[in-house]
Amino acid sequence: MRDSLSGKTAVTNEYGFFSMTLLGDKAQIQCYYLGYEPLSVPLDAQSAKSLVFLLSPSPLSFPVVVVRPTLEQTPASGSDAQIIKGEDLNLTPSLLGEPDLIRMLPLLPGVTTGTDGVEGIHVRGGNPEQNLVLIDDVPVYNIYHVAGVFSVFNTSAIRTAEIIKGGFPARYGGRLSSVLNVRTKEGNSQRYSGEFNLGMLALRATLEGPIVKDKCAFFVSGRQSFLDWYIRPLSSYLKENRGERGDIGYQFHDLNAKLHYRFSFKDVLYLSYYNGSDFYNNDGFRRDTLVFLANNKDTLRYRSDQSYVEQLEWGNKIASLRWNHIFGDKLFSNTVLTYSKLEVGLHYYDTDSVINLRNQLTEYQVFNIGDFRSAIEDIGIKSDFDLSMTDKRTVRFGAGVTRRFFSPGALAYDDGIGNVDPGTIKMSRSAHSNTLSIWNRNGGSKTAD
Repeated sequence: MRDSLSGKTAVTNEYGFFSMTLLGDKAQIQCYYLGYEPLSVPLDAQSAKSLVFLLSPSPLSFPVVVVRPTLEQTPASGSDAQIIKGEDLNLTPSLLGEPDLIRMLPLLPGVTTGTDGVEGIHVRGGNPEQNLVLIDDVPVYNIYHVAGVFSVFNTSAIRTAEIIKGGFPARYGGRLSSVLNVRTKEGNSQRYSGEFNLGMLALRATLEGPIVKDKCAFFVSGRQSFLDWYIRPLSSYLKENRGERGDIGYQFHDLNAKLHYRFSFKDVLYLSYYNGSDFYNNDGFRRDTLVFLANNKDTLRYRSDQSYVEQLEWGNKIASLRWNHIFGDKLFSNTVLTYSKLEVGLHYYDTDSVINLRNQLTEYQVFNIGDFRSAIEDIGIKSDFDLSMTDKRTVRFGAGVTRRFFSPGALAYDDGIGNVDPGTIKMSRSAHSNTLSIWNRNGGSKTAD
């Protein structure tokens, strides 16, 4: 923001809030944002103190390099931050027609990918576990589909993605490598629109529009893979060549939804939700006939039946309720209630039996059943405050509390021939932790567990 009459400038935070003190009764406010048309609005300071500016997307967009020499010029980010717009993701190279945020990040300086491009992102030599990944300020504990080939970020739902590779703001707490904060689209409050994309690996569909024009809008976007269409016929053919019946299946899905309601100029409420999961299944059945010659020259015929089922599934559930409020002309608050859960499950079943074909009696049978599950779940609330001391100095402070639950466990059963006693249940004790954080932009942060 810039007043062309006085030359004074101001920078908005990530929610669009800014505060500017005018020197006279008249002003000419000029608004600039990369990828949008500049907007110039005359202002009479005596008649209005609060304004909402709506920018139009620019029909032509050229690469622009923005040099930010000091932290003061980037109040919403650290000193080493880059912002990626959602529409730019479709302009980058994609795998089989499926654009992906995580596959784009290694194109940035300081970011590399793992072996064969499927081991996550490594920022300045760090490990993938050292990155903090957020969707609308909610932590995501697993961000990968297909063992790291794709991420959980549906490009149709991404508004902006900010990656901070050094000098993390205090409100993000202690992370060693980077912070990736993804903002989802909020929905168009003026008109309805939709999008439909069909690729070689997945289908994406998006719908957005107003519920109450200029006050309430929704956004829904879903992605469904059809890898099963390729994997099941091929795996069934290969197993049939080995004398088995069965196949291998794999699929994943993502669902993003968002609802926002503007109560007044000073109050806006956002409800955001994400659900995504992967499911892998491998099953097979094999039947053989065994023929034995007894001592009395009698022929004994037996049937051997072998079957197995393996299933692996994992998924995230994320939700947030956000409240933006403006206290007067200088103070802005962002309060968000967050929920995040990651569940991982492994199930298996295998059996081997021998049946006497003469009397149809089962003379030998062994089977194993296993169910292993693990989950991490957290509930938190935090508040951020932006206090505009002057046009060029903003103080940011806040506090938050998070409660995490860890639930590992296993159920195993076999017929007594194996190492596990019949009906044995192994269940680890659930654990939990509490984290209290207080931070300010200039003085750092304090965290207590």
